[in-house]
Amino acid sequence: RGGLYMFALLYTFLGIAIVADIFMNAIEVITSEEKEIMVMNEATGKAEARKEKVWNDTVANLSLMALGSSAPEILLSVIGVFPLGEEADALGPGTIVGSAAFNLLFITAICVVSPCPKSTSIAQFGVFCITAFFSVEAYLWLLFIIEFSTPEIIDLWEAVVTFLHFPLLIILAYGQDRSWDFRKVGRVSPEEVDEDGNVKPHVVRSKAAYRREAMRGLTAGKREKAADADGKLADIEEADSKPTGGATSDPYCIVRIGNKTFKTPWLKKNLNPRWDKSFSFEDVKESDTLLIEVMDHDELSADDFMGQAKVSLQGLETDKAMDMWIELLNKHNVPDGRGCVKLVLTLVNQSGSLTLQCEVCEGRDLIGLEQSNKYVDAMASSLGNRVRAGKAWFSKHKDVWQSMKLDWFDQFHNALTACGDKDEDGNDLPPSSFDLTMHFLTVFWKCFFALIPPPNYYGGWLAFMVALIFIGMITAIVGELASLFGCVVGLKDAVTAITFVALGTSLPDTFASRVAAISEEVADSAIGNVTGSNGVNVFLGIGIPWSICAIYAEFNDPFVARSCGFGLSVFVYCICATICLATLVARRKMCGGELGGNPTTAKMHGAFFVTMWLIYIVVSSLRSYDSIKNIWAYTSDAPDGDMYSDKCA
Repeated sequence: RGGLYMFALLYTFLGIAIVADIFMNAIEVITSEEKEIMVMNEATGKAEARKEKVWNDTVANLSLMALGSSAPEILLSVIGVFPLGEEADALGPGTIVGSAAFNLLFITAICVVSPCPKSTSIAQFGVFCITAFFSVEAYLWLLFIIEFSTPEIIDLWEAVVTFLHFPLLIILAYGQDRSWDFRKVGRVSPEEVDEDGNVKPHVVRSKAAYRREAMRGLTAGKREKAADADGKLADIEEADSKPTGGATSDPYCIVRIGNKTFKTPWLKKNLNPRWDKSFSFEDVKESDTLLIEVMDHDELSADDFMGQAKVSLQGLETDKAMDMWIELLNKHNVPDGRGCVKLVLTLVNQSGSLTLQCEVCEGRDLIGLEQSNKYVDAMASSLGNRVRAGKAWFSKHKDVWQSMKLDWFDQFHNALTACGDKDEDGNDLPPSSFDLTMHFLTVFWKCFFALIPPPNYYGGWLAFMVALIFIGMITAIVGELASLFGCVVGLKDAVTAITFVALGTSLPDTFASRVAAISEEVADSAIGNVTGSNGVNVFLGIGIPWSICAIYAEFNDPFVARSCGFGLSVFVYCICATICLATLVARRKMCGGELGGNPTTAKMHGAFFVTMWLIYIVVSSLRSYDSIKNIWAYTSDAPDGDMYSDKCA
C-alpha cells in the first residue's frame, strides 16, 4: 500500500508541475502587457517614446510570478484550515517551511555549481538584499508569534500583520528597483543608446520562460526557441515623418481591381506612413489595371481624397517581384506634388490562372489636409474611440470564440503529440526514448489540463483563474495522498511535508533555476527569485489561512497552533538561511560572483549548502518525534506533539 500511495503521490506531483506550467504561462501573458512612456535620452537631450511593461519586472516576480511558482504550497496551506473550527493539518505550514529550505539550500547548491567555470553575479543586488532580508525575517516573525508573543495562540492582529508583510515587501523592492525615483519620465544613460542615438532594447528572460522550458523538456512537450523579446522598444517615428507647416493627415491606402478591394489600416498624423500590408487578387487578367487610392481618415466626416495612381498588369513579368515607386496624381490624373507610394507586385501563374500579389509598403511626402486644432481633435478622437470601441466589442466577441476554438484544438493536438528537443538551428528533433516515456506517463495530465482556456485571450486572466482552480483541485488530492502515505509508512504529517511534499512541489523550480544559471549572464533569474518566493510563501501561505481562522476565532474558540515541532523547524531554517546568504555575499566578493567560478570552490560550497539542508531535515524530523526536547522555556509543561494534529493519530 505504501508503494501505491507513493506512486500516486509522485503522479500527482507531475500533474501539479504541468498545470503550474500553464498557470505560469498565463501569468507571463498578463505581465507582458505594455504601455508607451516618454524617456529622456541623455545622449540627445530629448524625450523619446518607449514601450514599457505595465507590470514592473520586480513587482511581477514578487507577486504573480511568486504566486505561480508557489501556488501548490500556498493552496495546500489554505485548504488545510477547512473546515473552520477544527485543528488544521501540518502539511500546509510544514510544506512552506520545507520548500523554503529546499529552495534556498538545495536549489542554490545546484545553481552555484551549474555555470562553472563561468562566474555570474546578481545584477539587481539591492533588490536581492531586500528579498533576502524578508526571506529570513518572515520566518523569524513566524517563530515570534508562535513561541513568544501569544504562545500557541494566533491572534487576529498577528495574522493580519503577517499578511501585510507582503505589500511592504513589494513596495520596498519596487522602490529599490526604481532607485527610489518614481517620476513618470524616465532617463536613459548613454550606455543604453546605440550609435544612431536610439535606445537599445533591454532583453531579459522571465522566470516563467525558464520554468516552461524546463517542464516541456521533462514532459516531452513542444519546445520553444529562447525568447528574447520580454522588453521591446516602440517604433519611434523618424523626424521626416512629422507633419510640416502644422498640416497633417491620417492616411490609408486602397487597392482595387474590378470589384475586388482591399484597404490598409489608417495611421494617425503621419505623412510618411509605413503600412507593410500584403493582398492577393486571384483570377486576374493581363489587361486589368490596378487602381491605388490614398485617403485621409476623418472621425466626424467623410474621408478625404489625397491622391491616386494606376498600374497596368501588362507591364509585369510573370513570377517576378517588381518594386516600384508610384507618383500620386490628383483627380484629373495630373501630378501636383502629392507624394508617392511604394508597391511590390508579383504576377503568379498558377496552372494557367493569374494571381496578383500586391504588397503596399509605404508612402512618402504625402500632403497634409488637416490643420491641427486640439479642441476639434479631442472631440473627434473621443467620438471615434467610442465608435471603434463599440464595433470592436461586437466583432471581438464574435471572432474571439472562433479563434479560441482553433487554439483549444491546438492545445489538445500538442497534448497528444510527443515532441523532441530542438537543434542549434531551431529545427525539431525526433523524440528520444526518454521523451516517449515521459509523454506516456503525462499524456493524461496534458489532455486533462488542455481543458484550460488558451492563455492569449482576455489578457491571460481567464486562463489564470481556471488554472488556479485546477491547481486547487490537484493540491487537495495531494494533501489527502500525503496524509495517507504518512499513515501507512508511519511518518507524521510534519515530516512528510518537509520531505516528500516539499520536494515534489519544488522540483519544477529546480530544473528552471538550473537552466537559468547555465544560460544567463547574470544570476538574478537563477537565485534572485528564490529569496522573494520564500518570503511570499509565508506572507500569503500563512497570512491568508491564519487570517481566515483568526477572524473565525473572534466569534468562537481561540485559534490554536501547537508549535512543538514547527517552532524548532523554523528556528533551524533561519540559522541555515542566514549562513547560506552570508556565504553567497562572500562569494560575490571573493569568487567574482554568487554562481560558478572555480569548480572546486563551487562544489565545496554546493556540498556545504546540501549538508545544511540535510541537517535541517534531520533536526526537524527528530523534534517531530520528540527525540529532541523542546528548547523554549515557556513550554516546559506544555503537551508535546506536532504543530497540528495528524489525521492518522
